[in-house]
Amino acid sequence: MSRLRACFGVQFPAFHLNVEMDVPMSGITAIFGPSGSGKTTLLRCLAGLERAPQGFLQVGDEVWQDEKVGLCRPLSQRPIGYVFQEPRLFPHYNVRANLLYGYKRVPSEERRIAMEQVGAHRIGAVLDAPVAAHEAEYGLTRLECHGQSLFVPPQAVAVGQVMRVHILSSDVSVVIGRTGCPTSVLNVLEATIIEIREMDQASVDVRLDIRAPLVASITRKSLITLGLKPGQRVFAHIKVVALNEELKACSTGDWAKKPQAPRMSVGEISSSAE
Repeated sequence: MSRLRACFGVQFPAFHLNVEMDVPMSGITAIFGPSGSGKTTLLRCLAGLERAPQGFLQVGDEVWQDEKVGLCRPLSQRPIGYVFQEPRLFPHYNVRANLLYGYKRVPSEERRIAMEQVGAHRIGAVLDAPVAAHEAEYGLTRLECHGQSLFVPPQAVAVGQVMRVHILSSDVSVVIGRTGCPTSVLNVLEATIIEIREMDQASVDVRLDIRAPLVASITRKSLITLGLKPGQRVFAHIKVVALNEELKACSTGDWAKKPQAPRMSVGEISSSAE
């Protein structure tokens, strides 16, 4: 079995890390200890973010660091994923630009996706909403979402049970005031615009507050036509509500006998601009 062997010695003004480890490279290894004991420093040494003056690191058959001979493989050449405790994004970049910053630094022969695919998926919101009622005559389940209603395909769950729903930004339209024309969209939520963020030349993302985060992706033309701005009260028309597959009800009871699609439109015809 391949193993990871390491020995690090790092001296700080008020702290000295002195650790030796020999762990398998398969499975999960947990490192725990009180605050300030050196857990993060150890991980930084493994990732190459911190160079231990007294350090040795062997991953499988490869030696990545051996300070006795002046060897230390740079961070960019260590195939390690590292999740920071705090956000590490460039605030002046949008999501795609942040992703491209790292993508462009991966050798072309090692890239697994094309540049057009980087950040191509729209963002969305994940909401936890309890089941308020089942409307069997319409084949719907009504969820309570911070004082407002969300209708989803029928679910075999008890009233009061919390379900997790996913609403893609591309499935949300923004309407100023209640439309005077009837609409087949059942999910209409009152919202306040929190932020408007440019995505590209043709589209923007509108961050909404429904007492929970929600995002609508609309065209720049719609933004200008509607005169949208932060602080404005609007209505969010949600065309599709996707249910988290992991939290769907077990196939028991009468409700489960009805077909349930992972993404089902609940009134997908609307006259609102997008």
